[in-house]
Amino acid sequence: MKTYGGMEKLESNQVKELPDLKSPYSRGKHTQDEYLSDEQDIITYIAYESREGWVLCDFQGNIIDLCITNLDFNIPQQDFIGQNICDFVDDDLREETLHFVQRVKQDGIVNGIQHIMLINGEKRSFAYKLVAVYDGDEPVGVKIFVGDITDKIREKQNLKTSETRYRGVFENTGLPIVILEENLLISMVNVRFEELSGYSKNEIEEKMSFAQFIDEEAKEGILKLFLDKSVDFPSDYECRLCNRASEVFDMIIRFNSISSTGQMIATFIDITARKRTETELLKSRDHLRKEVSLLRSSLKERYRFGDIIGKSQVMQEVYETIAMAAHAKANVIIYGESGTGKDLVARAIHQMSSREQKMFVTVNCGAIPENIIESEFFGYKKGAFTGAYTDKQGYFDVAHEGTLFLDEVGELNLNMQAKLLRVIDGGGYTPLGSNKIRKTDVRIISATNRNLQDLIREKSFREDLFYRLHIITIYLPPLRERKEDIPLLIDHFIKAYGAPCPPVTGKIMDQFLEYDWPGNVRELQNVVHRYISMKRIDFIGLPKTMNGNVRARTRVKEIGNIQEMMDAYEKEIIENALNRFRWRRAQAAAALGINRRTLFDKMIKYGIQKSQIGNI
Repeated sequence: MKTYGGMEKLESNQVKELPDLKSPYSRGKHTQDEYLSDEQDIITYIAYESREGWVLCDFQGNIIDLCITNLDFNIPQQDFIGQNICDFVDDDLREETLHFVQRVKQDGIVNGIQHIMLINGEKRSFAYKLVAVYDGDEPVGVKIFVGDITDKIREKQNLKTSETRYRGVFENTGLPIVILEENLLISMVNVRFEELSGYSKNEIEEKMSFAQFIDEEAKEGILKLFLDKSVDFPSDYECRLCNRASEVFDMIIRFNSISSTGQMIATFIDITARKRTETELLKSRDHLRKEVSLLRSSLKERYRFGDIIGKSQVMQEVYETIAMAAHAKANVIIYGESGTGKDLVARAIHQMSSREQKMFVTVNCGAIPENIIESEFFGYKKGAFTGAYTDKQGYFDVAHEGTLFLDEVGELNLNMQAKLLRVIDGGGYTPLGSNKIRKTDVRIISATNRNLQDLIREKSFREDLFYRLHIITIYLPPLRERKEDIPLLIDHFIKAYGAPCPPVTGKIMDQFLEYDWPGNVRELQNVVHRYISMKRIDFIGLPKTMNGNVRARTRVKEIGNIQEMMDAYEKEIIENALNRFRWRRAQAAAALGINRRTLFDKMIKYGIQKSQIGNI
């Protein structure tokens, strides 16, 4: 038995009033748990709250009177009169209890807690205060104030168990957590928040406001969460948090309400790295947009792109596609008639790409004999066949980390197509005479003047290879579709040859512009070279007219039915428009000044189908 003593003299019918205590349920500094934090407070609290429960006995422990209306002993009150208080304690405590009553005679007042086994066998815990009762100056008895604290002790034990369990979860979670009061005062933090904030628990709890870690705007937003009763919890709020070292973190704070206390529990998720990445991506995207915009604006005013000459709108579009293809890593295929400069486009892509310091290897697929094509592509080892006196590298070896340009790719046989497909898919290749598979890092640019889809239908080109090559597509227009570029090209070729050249008069330029150039830019280059060398215009294979002008084609060969002649001419105009706009019917119709429906009807009327290149 633990006791606390103190001298106090009372008259026989008086009881000293205890100090007025704050209600443990009020929102003050103290809580009920704090009032019950030590045994003295328990006794004082119970004695105050239970002052109507008391027992009057003499110094031998005999009960003279009592009032136990607020106590539940399961025994009629009158049955206590005449009993001795020692009858209600364990046998081994009887002597100590009587001695304790005798002490009140000397000390005047004694406090304590006693665990009692009732007559019915129930164990209860009581807080008590024993006060000496005086007749004049002579102590004549003891008044015992009793309060049943059994349930409160059990509640406290359960609360401690629950608090221990809660504290374990609170501290061991991997995220920073705080508990906030309604005014944003931080009442509890875990170790993770200590690490994040740079402050210790003793510095934060009950001393610092959450507003000290966030900006004013975030503070107002979080306060609204407390005040807005319509908010569904949990609720997420994004803001920036600044710690003791002035480090700023982007955070998502997840708030949850503690309905029983009116507090809020806040969990922090660090998104600083994610926000930094998003910011960098936005900056990179804006920078790329500016670069593309600058490139496009500069291309529109350029007449030259590497070794490619042209200011026409169709060539400006080709320039833009080349620029985008150069910065990509995907395979490229270039479509165009013979002589349009497909090799120049391929080289321009290589020179603008990240592979420009490596090899650019050109392969004319249609010029390699079939019996040596595999050794040309993959190389061979010494002794692989008669005449193989040394090891030889193939095209893939030479072009490693560079670019392999497959000109006239449609001429490859099916066997070679299968082996090329394996290399593109990452399966590697094996040189002749070797049993070791080699891997290569090569970007493939292909070119063709044929319709690969027609070849697929004819079973002479593999469809799976087509889709590996046909990722970025560039269409080179024939020279007849960009005649505004002819003067530029003539000037370029004259300067390139560097030889004395007779002047190109307006009459001569008309001859260049009237010709349809079936051999495209390559034919134009030859004609210019011949003009410099022979001092005259000579379009090979076409006769001159009597006035010296050259015509590319004679549209009307003889007099005939005027309607048939007009229909033939209209059909030719429509075909030219469709080819010009790569069979984009809306654009072709707009250029012809008719609607799409009218264009479609005329295509049916004249039996117009996609051209070779337009069908790709």
